[in-house]
Amino acid sequence: MPTKTQVIGRSRIETGAARALPVVYTEARVAPLATASSGWRDAERARLAREHGYGLTLYRWDGDRLAYETVKARREIVHYIYEPDSFTPLARMSVPMDRAEAEQGTAPSLAYYHCDQIGTPQELTDEAGEVAWSARYRAWGAQEVISEAARKAGIGNPLRFAGQYFDRETGLHYNRHRYYDPNSGRFVSKDPIGLDGGINVFQYAPNPIGWIDPLGLARIKNAIEGARREDMFNALMRVKHPNATIQCQCYLRNAHGQSVKDPVTGERRRVDTAVIEGGHAQTYEVTSMTADKDLQLAKEGRILQNSGTHIRDRSSGDLVPVNGVSDLVKLP
Repeated sequence: MPTKTQVIGRSRIETGAARALPVVYTEARVAPLATASSGWRDAERARLAREHGYGLTLYRWDGDRLAYETVKARREIVHYIYEPDSFTPLARMSVPMDRAEAEQGTAPSLAYYHCDQIGTPQELTDEAGEVAWSARYRAWGAQEVISEAARKAGIGNPLRFAGQYFDRETGLHYNRHRYYDPNSGRFVSKDPIGLDGGINVFQYAPNPIGWIDPLGLARIKNAIEGARREDMFNALMRVKHPNATIQCQCYLRNAHGQSVKDPVTGERRRVDTAVIEGGHAQTYEVTSMTADKDLQLAKEGRILQNSGTHIRDRSSGDLVPVNGVSDLVKLP
């Protein structure tokens, strides 16, 4: 495929067979920062900065999720909050970048995400419950319409499919290890593991309704399938333990009721299912036949060692000790 050149503003974007990712050249610097006008963390694909004709944006990460971005052109820092162990955003908070503005009492701007079944943002509402931003998308993620209210207020949202960030300059979605083209529904570079990932090395997923690929490395079925498996497993547990209290998505807590973080990752742990009986709780990690949960269970083990040995019985409010690391249950 020959190299394709596109001029946008003060930038020249080149793509082609010889390039794994788009490269953006600006007038200020002939050599690109790296790929897609971006600076990268060594040995990873976490983008740390994006430079274009309008200024510089800096990024900081919490594991594989974007924690916050510093947008120098707008003089603001935007923080992103997600559902636990998920790429589905819950809220965004914008604070002034200038210390003087912060000291003058400029209040942070808080908005809450409303997402679809795979975690794609559909709306943002402000603290009064008013719609501050909304959008519609085509099937493979191309944004079709932004609400007029959001356009007038200048409110934007760069988050797209799970793990994706919209680059206005290129029209592509930064997808952690690769870039995704929402107009064609394909990645613009090959799967890093080549044909081991399948015959179609540019494929995003079999369909955009029930699958996600938050890292650009492996497609996974979304929470709908997970919820189906959990419902099936919980029904079996109710038959097996008719007198037990069965509840889902329970945080591991200490003896004082505080949720406990993993000392390594800084993340909390929610167990899929807890069967509470006889003053103790047996917990379970319910997943697909092919999922690798070694890291999740290792995190759980560290939290248990860090005093996160209880869950809360929602029916009584009591703290109940768990029996140990969750049993792993794999279901189709």
